[in-house]
Amino acid sequence: MKDEELVRAYSHKIHVPSEPEIIETKRWTVNGAIRTKDIDSFYYVDPAENKENQRFLNSIRRSQLLMLMGARASGKSTRLYWLMSQLGKDGYRCFIVSFEGVYVKSEVDFWQSFGGALQHSYKGLRDIRSSSDFLDAFKQDTWKQKIVIFVDEFDKLYNASNEIRDACLETFREIKNNNHLYAIHSIVA
Repeated sequence: MKDEELVRAYSHKIHVPSEPEIIETKRWTVNGAIRTKDIDSFYYVDPAENKENQRFLNSIRRSQLLMLMGARASGKSTRLYWLMSQLGKDGYRCFIVSFEGVYVKSEVDFWQSFGGALQHSYKGLRDIRSSSDFLDAFKQDTWKQKIVIFVDEFDKLYNASNEIRDACLETFREIKNNNHLYAIHSIVA
């Protein structure tokens, strides 16, 4: 073999990128919710494999009210986001609100701030100033989709006066007892 043929036989073209490639790695997180858009960036236990989550989905589909309880940083908010993702695929309209930013000093403040927090999820929602406004905003004939409201930090309601706590719970009970009148299919706290 000639020298040129040897060089061709043993030489390989190696592509060297002009810019270094950035390899994204997954990371661990110990606090804070993992939102659906961030799932590929974190290590986590897949909620779909959890039988409890399937039970929660079935309960929501049966118009039940649910309360998730657990220690801080135990995955409650991550579970809420997973449930919202699954229900969204089934055609439900999901609203998420945190009671952390809802004022509990007076009933008027409560409903206005709760309504304002809901407006972050849906800009077309009309102003809510009372429990009656809340019920009117979610009348069955106003919505095409079934609605599920997810309330994070629901335990903040325990810091409210009896008047506010009763008004909120009575309103939720009204929705559950007369589900055919409202587009709200379920409330998950």
